[in-house]
Amino acid sequence: MKTTTVLGLGVLGFVLLALITIILAGSWIEDDLAERSQEQLEAAGITGVSVEIHGRNAVLVDTDGGDNTEAAEKALEVVREIWGIRAVSHNTD
Repeated sequence: MKTTTVLGLGVLGFVLLALITIILAGSWIEDDLAERSQEQLEAAGITGVSVEIHGRNAVLVDTDGGDNTEAAEKALEVVREIWGIRAVSHNTD
């Protein structure tokens, strides 16, 4: 076999493995971040907030319809400190 053929097959194999890993691990990472975020919020005594994870970004959503800005700020701080979270925002809709 020519060197270019072997190299091409190697690159193709690497790309396929990378794609499979991204597809399979993507949802697992989001689930883990959501679970750890919710656990930290509960440990901090923050209720009425759920966490949606999109990639490594967290969106905090009020579940009790309250307008407690102090609790919302504390929730933002708690989730920001979780390893793996890139950005945190608060959904005010």
